Amino acid sequence: YIIQQTTKQAIPQLFHLYREVAEKSGGIIRRAEEISMDYIENFISHSLESGLTFMAIDTQTDEVLGEIHAY
Repeated sequence: YIIQQTTKQAIPQLFHLYREVAEKSGGIIRRAEEISMDYIENFISHSLESGLTFMAIDTQTDEVLGEIHAY
């Protein structure tokens, strides 16, 4: 895998990743129904504008494995 700065083009993949993780008990603090494209777009936009955001990408499949952000 590689670590790279998150891009807005990754938002659809992040949406699916966050929904998948939210459906698992103890995955993240949000419930699956709270995860929307707007939710993802909001924190990615804020992070790109005034913070930081990185994602781990599987180099063989281009799948987003994880993401971290702060703003």
